[in-house]
Amino acid sequence: MDTIFRVLSDARRRRVIRLLRAREGAVAVSALAEALAAREPGDPEPERLVVSLQHVHLPKLEGAGVVDYTSDRSQVRYRDVALVDRLLEQL
Repeated sequence: MDTIFRVLSDARRRRVIRLLRAREGAVAVSALAEALAAREPGDPEPERLVVSLQHVHLPKLEGAGVVDYTSDRSQVRYRDVALVDRLLEQL
């Protein structure tokens, strides 16, 4: 539970989870970054978001069991974690 709370403590990771929950199946990291750029303050560049996602946020989400990467790490999918779904509904 502590791991899930740490993962959800970051606004970008919450946005990532919400975006992935809304999609069926795996999503390309580049497409995720573009969708995220449209929802983040300050108009971040999608290229920078890809780096941030691949090196910081997605590994943390994967480590917590919230997402899965494809073997080449170019796509990610949400794992339908009931606790995460319930907590996000409360926020």
